[in-house]
Amino acid sequence: MIREERTDSELLRISYGMSMDGGSSGVNFEALEGYGALLSRGDDLLRKSAALGEDGFGWVNLPGEDISRIEKTGKWISGFDAMVQAGIGGSALGNLMLHGALLPPYWNELPPSGRGGPRFYMADNVDPADSRMIWNLTDPASTVFTVISKSGSTAETMANFLFFWDLLKSELGPEKAAEQVVVITDEEKGVLRPFADETGCRRLVLPADVGGRFSVLSPVGLLSAAALGIDIKKLLGGASEMDEKLAQKRSVFDNPAWLMAALSVAHYRHGRNMTVMMPYEDGLERFCEWFAQLWGESLGKAGLGSMPVRALGDLDQHSHIQLYTEGPHDKIFTIITVGESDQDIVIPESKESSLSSLSYLFGQSMNSLRGC
Repeated sequence: MIREERTDSELLRISYGMSMDGGSSGVNFEALEGYGALLSRGDDLLRKSAALGEDGFGWVNLPGEDISRIEKTGKWISGFDAMVQAGIGGSALGNLMLHGALLPPYWNELPPSGRGGPRFYMADNVDPADSRMIWNLTDPASTVFTVISKSGSTAETMANFLFFWDLLKSELGPEKAAEQVVVITDEEKGVLRPFADETGCRRLVLPADVGGRFSVLSPVGLLSAAALGIDIKKLLGGASEMDEKLAQKRSVFDNPAWLMAALSVAHYRHGRNMTVMMPYEDGLERFCEWFAQLWGESLGKAGLGSMPVRALGDLDQHSHIQLYTEGPHDKIFTIITVGESDQDIVIPESKESSLSSLSYLFGQSMNSLRGC
């Protein structure tokens, strides 16, 4: 049995019947409906806490914030050849998620006329070979360096930034170097704010009530998106629209967020302590990385929590599928597809007799092979 939840805008459809057989899974409709009151209280708490400006809930309000300074700074960066960002965790994964989902693949390989924005490099992991290669691939005179840390004390981020900052000063001199640095940090706390005051570099504020992993719709994620040509007004508009729709849905089977939460908790309580996120588009691979941080850091508390597993179909159908289908029954799977792709390839027919056994592929849509 397949039951579907569909938003009014037709942007989202959830088919969840296979996760609710009531037999071997132990999850049925009655069990999910039983979570309704708890989810309602949680939803109300989230919205009320955000409205009161309580610490940690500010991300709920981000779609309605003023983004004029972000747009202005992004437009300035768009005129450079490259943008290098030093950040990690929430100061990196959300950016890469947006870029992967909303920009053409192989962005840095496109000619300037095909990009309309700078090449982008993320310095997140502490790897000397990687950091040095980023420096070697960019011209300091035409590169903007951003550093993102709420406290300014994140060791990995600051190690990478100090490396680039030292070289940038050597190449351009301190004053010119500062003109090509953007700091995103807390308004009042940490070392990066006084650094910006001392050097005169540009500074954007990471709101104090927004946690790092939830900061993608703040300057943390929006600045690079704007610089690379993503329409951040539309992005925030979509987030606001979805929030409004969810606020009006007050039952488990009407509200996609409640439904996904109820399914996850119900399966967890039946021994499925691993949740596999598996999109079928390469552009959503980074979405899985971002999801894994959100899930792991938010739910891994007090000896509880389920393990997020990142997968990419069809790739992982040829690496993990044996474990998924015949291994322990300890996982819940979320399969993501894009409804209508704007690109496809029709597999051409080949005349070589040695390839005749592949005739079943001739004339087939490449998109149709996903999930086979």
